[in-house]
Amino acid sequence: NEDLIEQTKINDLSQAYTFKTVVLMKASLIVFPAGKKILWQGYHAESDGGSNWGIVTAGAHTDDGGSVFTLADGQYVATNLKGDINIRKFGAKGDAATDDQPSIQAAIDFSRSTKVPDGLFLVNTELVLSDFGVIFGLGGYATSRLIGGTSGNNCLRITTTSGSFTKHQA
Repeated sequence: NEDLIEQTKINDLSQAYTFKTVVLMKASLIVFPAGKKILWQGYHAESDGGSNWGIVTAGAHTDDGGSVFTLADGQYVATNLKGDINIRKFGAKGDAATDDQPSIQAAIDFSRSTKVPDGLFLVNTELVLSDFGVIFGLGGYATSRLIGGTSGNNCLRITTTSGSFTKHQA
């Protein structure tokens, strides 16, 4: 009887289905109908800044780790991301131990305006920010830092139509 209730909830498009994290959502073997609204309460852990929602869709797609997520059955969830994008929505941890470069670069590539929240974000390979892109800390009492993982590696390269410059932060 509980399985029937759960299956009814899964198939009912008027009810959203909630996961604790993106990690659990992507690992789930549940097959959702197209059009189903999915919510998640964090990326790696609940309340880690990676919460969001999206709609289950079928078809060709590219999983970018933040705006589109591939589900176990091959369908995908297209999120509602717009405007200033917090890098935690793309899975950045900010624990000074995890290489957050892929997550941060994906957020930069998705949005021209990228937010770096409180945390120490390890960047082992260069981030590239191109024309008209903006990356900013959240301000207030937050400590937002991008830290280079290897001495001599550039942390950030800003490219423009007239050239580029780099910044290394160790």
